[in-house]
Formats: sequence, C-alpha cells, structure tokens
Amino acid sequence: MSVESQVIASTLTPSLVYDDAREAIRWLVDVLDFKAATLYEGPDGGVAFAELVWRTGVVFVSDRPPHGNPWAKVGPTSIALAAADAHAVDSLYHRAVTVGAEIVRPLHDARTPAFPEGSHQFDVRDPGGNLWTVGTFQPRITVRAGGAA
Repeated sequence: MSVESQVIASTLTPSLVYDDAREAIRWLVDVLDFKAATLYEGPDGGVAFAELVWRTGVVFVSDRPPHGNPWAKVGPTSIALAAADAHAVDSLYHRAVTVGAEIVRPLHDARTPAFPEGSHQFDVRDPGGNLWTVGTFQPRITVRAGGAA
C-alpha cells in the first residue's frame, strides 16, 4: 500500500521547529527516508506546517516563528526511530555517511537494562541540531488493568 493511501493515526506526534524548515524537510527525506505527506505554506512562502511520515510515525515540521511566539523557543530535541530490521539501520547509516551528515555515534550494538535484547543503531544530528537515534529497538508497552504500565 502506498503512503498516499495509508491512514496513520499517531497518538503521539513530535513537532520540530527549524530556522529553515525546507532544508530540514529535504534532509529528513534524503537522509532518514521520511515521506512528506503535507506541506502548507505561510503568507511569506515559508513552511507554516508540514507532516512527515516515517513507517507508522508522524512528525510535524515548521519554520521557526518570530520572537514572542511560544514556538520560537522550541528545540533541539532527540527522537528515536524504530527501524524494521538491522539491514534498514545499516542502509540509513550508509546513506547518512554518504551525504556527509553529522554522525554522533557510528553503527553499534547497544544493550542496556531498558532494552536487554539489544538494539543495532547509530546517532545522527540534523541541520537544526536535533539528535536522531535510528535502531532496531521498538518499545513494547504492557498496560495493566487500571492504566498503569
């Protein structure tokens, strides 16, 4: 099924603000394989709002608004992307290296108490200073009766 015909109902959506959202969108598409789903321009031609899709996740992207707007002080942040498998992680890592992206930590296998089964991953910084971890770890949350995890 193509991204144009999928319905993704994300219940948690990060919102990233960039000094140059068009550059950030190109970077996210070219380096991390995001798909641009929507892009709305503001009156000045800047990016007022965009939705980018990565697997079943969505991230909002926009240009930084003028000083005084609460969104002017957003970021940078860190976001983890759960890849389908180790091959997908390796492929994205090699793509990032090829385009000269800032690799913060190269490919490695991490194992911590939070994910004892391990994660094949790397960390890369985008043009807005956000840190992206791309790895195989995908959280599995068990919700018990009463709503507590």
